[in-house]
Parts: sequence; C-alpha cells; structure tokens
Amino acid sequence: MLRTFLTAFTVPFLALGAEMSTDYYDRSRLASSRTNIGWFVGILVPTLCLAFLFQDQDGLDGRFVLEHYQSYDLVSAITVLIASAICIGSTGI
Repeated sequence: MLRTFLTAFTVPFLALGAEMSTDYYDRSRLASSRTNIGWFVGILVPTLCLAFLFQDQDGLDGRFVLEHYQSYDLVSAITVLIASAICIGSTGI
C-alpha cells in the first residue's frame, strides 16, 4: 500500500513543474526548489526528532526506547499529511 500511495502522489508531484510553466528556466527553478526543500525537510525532521523525541530514559539511550519510535511515526505521518495538504491546496484543484 505504501508504494501505491507514494506512486499516486509522487508521479503527479514530479510532473507538476512541467504543467505549471512552459519556460525551461521556470521549470528548472521549480524542480530545484522542490528538490532543495525536500532535502532540507528530510534532514530537519529527523534531526529535530532526535533532539526532542529521543531523550534518554532511565539511563538508556533514547534511540533504544521503542515508545520513542511510535512518537516519531506519529510526527512523521502528521508532517507528511500537512505537507501533502499544502501541495494539493497550492495547485488550485
């Protein structure tokens, strides 16, 4: 199911730049922005979660506490839903 939903979102998302502009320079800027923002957020979310969610617990490294991963899953899911809603809402559909 994950791969199906990723395909259903990613293919139109990647093709959107070509639909938004016919100018090569504009399409390149859109693709560059999309890639840069994706990398930035892809590094920022795990870093913030490592700093705030994976706190040491009872002398044990926070990365080895199962409950922290459940919180990380929830934060990641909410982040993806918000980002998807922003992308979908921004297209004017």
